[in-house]
Amino acid sequence: MSVGKFALLLAALPLLAACSDKPQQGDANANAPATARPAAPASPASAHQAGTDQDGSRMDNHSQNAAAIAPPKPSQVLEAIYQKDSHGQDAMAIANGSEAKYWYGYAFELQGKHYYTGFAYDTPDKFGKQDEETTPAPDAKVTLTQATFELAKDAAAPGWSLLESERFIGEFGSFEKADAIDDQVKAQGAATADGRLLLAVPTWYLASGSRIKSFSLFVYRPTPSDDPDDTSWTYLGNIPRGEDNGAACDADGSGNHVPCVTGAGTLSFVPADKGLPELRVALAGTGIDDAGQKKTYGAADAATYRFNPQSKVYEAAK
Repeated sequence: MSVGKFALLLAALPLLAACSDKPQQGDANANAPATARPAAPASPASAHQAGTDQDGSRMDNHSQNAAAIAPPKPSQVLEAIYQKDSHGQDAMAIANGSEAKYWYGYAFELQGKHYYTGFAYDTPDKFGKQDEETTPAPDAKVTLTQATFELAKDAAAPGWSLLESERFIGEFGSFEKADAIDDQVKAQGAATADGRLLLAVPTWYLASGSRIKSFSLFVYRPTPSDDPDDTSWTYLGNIPRGEDNGAACDADGSGNHVPCVTGAGTLSFVPADKGLPELRVALAGTGIDDAGQKKTYGAADAATYRFNPQSKVYEAAK
């Protein structure tokens, strides 16, 4: 699909959204822009839907438009990234046996502008009968991609216009699948002191029968970098936030001696004068200690993570 055709498609978004009967993954976040503030969690979108901000003040018309106008559909996100007709679907074949899939959508406000980013991913290339004869390996990741849209300020013709798209912002997942979105937990965003947005998306993946909960981390740079290798959106790895091993524990006395645990973590952003903030995860519930025994989480189990400029991911503070 050409950029010109895509622009016409976006102009009709309000009508298209009214006809859609398919829920989007992450809609609870997508339909409600969040306001990012320096080194603090972004304002929950629910505060915007009634026309007031969290402090009770009236919102400007631009913010109300952002909350009221439906975001681009998954199919439109894919078309913006891959320049190919998705036929209204949230997944499509692209090239060399690879498949592209919509993953998550997030609306936010940064430096007075309203944005919506749709994340997608594509699977590794395969040739011939490779896809039929080869079982995906545990370390087979997928490639993350994105399309970012900006809300027009023209009150007479409000709508989302494509700002940019990127075919590579990092790799994650396993077995040629992306980490799954945890729909029970809201994503959190925070503006940094240098004008970027740090986004933590609640995700999970399976390991040895246990659901490992995590936050997948991304940073958005609204202005171009001096480094040509930098991308506007960049994946910064993930950090753990508990686990649920109900499918693998010894709940019925079967003898595998794995205690049943259910833990969850709450994320907070620690202010930083420059660069990316520290992340603190406070754990609640139960987990397994180093001796393999069940434990109840307390204040001492909170963990801090810092961004490592060399590895370009968040790592546990030592």
